[in-house]
Amino acid sequence: MENSDIAILGAGMSGLSLGTELSRRGIPFTVYEAEATPGGLCRTWRTGPFRWDLGVHALYSKDNAFQDFLTSLPLSYQSCDRTVKICHLANDAVYELEYPFENGLYQLPDDDWEDCIVGYMESCASKTNSFKNLSDWIYCGLGSGIARCFMIPYNTKIWNSQLDNISLKLVSNKIEPEPFEKIIQGALGHRYIGRAYQSKFLYPHNGIQTLVDTLHAPISRSVHLNKLLRRITPQANGYTLDFADATHATCRTIISTIPLPTLIDALPYPELAARREQLRHNDTFFIMIGLKDGKAFGRFKSCHWVFFAGDEIFYRLTFMENFYDGFRPAVVAEYTVKTGDVVSRDALVETVVSDLLRRGILGSADDIACVDTQFQQYTYPIPTLDLDDVKTYLTEFLAAKNIYLVGRNGAWEYLNIDGVFASATRFVAAMPYRS
Repeated sequence: MENSDIAILGAGMSGLSLGTELSRRGIPFTVYEAEATPGGLCRTWRTGPFRWDLGVHALYSKDNAFQDFLTSLPLSYQSCDRTVKICHLANDAVYELEYPFENGLYQLPDDDWEDCIVGYMESCASKTNSFKNLSDWIYCGLGSGIARCFMIPYNTKIWNSQLDNISLKLVSNKIEPEPFEKIIQGALGHRYIGRAYQSKFLYPHNGIQTLVDTLHAPISRSVHLNKLLRRITPQANGYTLDFADATHATCRTIISTIPLPTLIDALPYPELAARREQLRHNDTFFIMIGLKDGKAFGRFKSCHWVFFAGDEIFYRLTFMENFYDGFRPAVVAEYTVKTGDVVSRDALVETVVSDLLRRGILGSADDIACVDTQFQQYTYPIPTLDLDDVKTYLTEFLAAKNIYLVGRNGAWEYLNIDGVFASATRFVAAMPYRS
């Protein structure tokens, strides 16, 4: 039985960032990861000659410390000028809009343009500044036209939750709406870069996995893979961790970066069960389509990623060859599995291929060299209306027992990689543990 003062659960980006910071400070720890490979969502899969990620992994940040950290690593990056589009459908035609949607209003057909502008001006004239939820903000803050053309159908596709149960934290933390002046200027055809700090990003040569491997290598002796957690049992001076391979470990302090529901399931505290049921999340199927030699994608082929609000089964496509010159042409489609869905992988792949053909992205099914899929649980924690109260209770309850929550899934926060890095460094700097 292994003993360590600090046990970190999960070797995704949060767990590896925690391990990196603790190691730098000379504080001993052990990381336990359920999978055979570290990285969590930040993994690059290999399918024949193709490499592909689970969604978009563009490295950018407003945080200079994160940028400095990236450039300090022994890694080579491709510097990318972001190209992102939104697919809009009208009158049996496909329109390629600038990102975010408000920036591309001038590219809409006349009827949709008028609907979006009139609705937006009416919402501004109402001077409503207090919104109850995401749905209310979309309709009353952006207007009926923008709601109809993009925001309602897109968010309905992506979220495994009713939009009136999603809080405004999603707006402030992730959507980052453009100010009035830019929306009006954009509608009149003035082109500008939306969310400018995201407009240039870094991507590691050979895939996001190389970032994971670079973080993992210096601390690998403290990282134990294939350790699927089954049970956490309180002891007099800490905890016993029981794993699926019939091994055990003890620790004094637990830092959890694994999905919060998974942690709760392993704990012997029945009072947490009701809160667990309030933790809403997405599960996602990722479908990779790789092309034969000499074949290329059609529409949107120069983009890094594209958003879809129409009747396509996917809500986003990522074109991997535009992230790194060494990648072969492959597109990754994302599909949210809604509560109660019964999904057939074969049927899902068939529909994805059909939709790629319908939108002129794939020239022919005969162009396909290979297909692969990955199902991933807990891809997005959902900021529901009651989440703050739930998280406050869970955080305080567990901290009193020397169990701490960090990162995207651990602390149940919808964070990008820079936010994950920042949350880990902040925690270590302020952590209650002392050697």
